Amino acid sequence: MQVSFFPPDLFNILYRIDIEGINIGCLNIKQQEGLNVGCHNIEKQQGINVGCLNIEQQEDINVGCRNIEQQEGINVGCHNTEQQEGINVRCPNIEQQEDISVGCHNIEQQEGINEECHNIEQQEGINVGCHNIEQQ
Repeated sequence: MQVSFFPPDLFNILYRIDIEGINIGCLNIKQQEGLNVGCHNIEKQQGINVGCLNIEQQEDINVGCRNIEQQEGINVGCHNTEQQEGINVRCPNIEQQEDISVGCHNIEQQEGINEECHNIEQQEGINVGCHNIEQQ
């Protein structure tokens, strides 16, 4: 019979700060450098971030991230993102995006192609299937 339990130091591992290297399944991590998988509440990361949320000032590829500010790179399936540069797919609540925005809503000051968007203000480009749009 196998009994599963959490190691005594599990919470210490989960709440570590200032970690450098590969971080898998981590949360509440600040100033990480390296590969971050399944992490959230991470600030000032540099590297590849997969399945991360509440990330600020990331530089690189961000997949499945939300609550991201000032990102540079490819953003897929992100929402609540501000000041992104790159390709944004299925992203709502995005402000000041520059590039192609597909299936986004609540977007302000976008430049590019917007499909199936609503609640968009000050857009420049092609708007398809959008409603509640001002100053297009």
